[in-house]
Amino acid sequence: MNMENNVSHSDLDDLIPPVIEVSVAGEVIAVTPIKVKELTAFAQAIAPLLQALGGGVGQNWADLNISTLLMNHTDTVIRAVAIGIRREVEFVNNLDIDELIKLGNAVVEVNVDFFIQKVLPEIKQGVGRIVSMAEQHNHADGQSSI
Repeated sequence: MNMENNVSHSDLDDLIPPVIEVSVAGEVIAVTPIKVKELTAFAQAIAPLLQALGGGVGQNWADLNISTLLMNHTDTVIRAVAIGIRREVEFVNNLDIDELIKLGNAVVEVNVDFFIQKVLPEIKQGVGRIVSMAEQHNHADGQSSI
């Protein structure tokens, strides 16, 4: 019995989170997207960076310059990178500057893809469902739509 595999290469890419391996301090660190349990700490760590970037509205994330952020927000970048690589701040503090920049770039890259491809579409779908339900509710009550 020959069964056709209906999973495309693109579907597999969506199932397997991105991993970027970075060699720093004599070891290879696999940088992967943040997990739910890390979300609050990561969001708090990057909030000052987002504010420095104008809240991220209209930001071209591909042009994000870790070096500039590092010079202007050193402690914040170090904390965000530490959370993003799941290591202690002390480990990150002992890195060479170029290693911190490489890790920072990797953390941004794997997490920007995560937020753009996974989180934003889910939020948009959820908001769309809520708006649709509210419109149906308002029409049923004879009110105007939202």
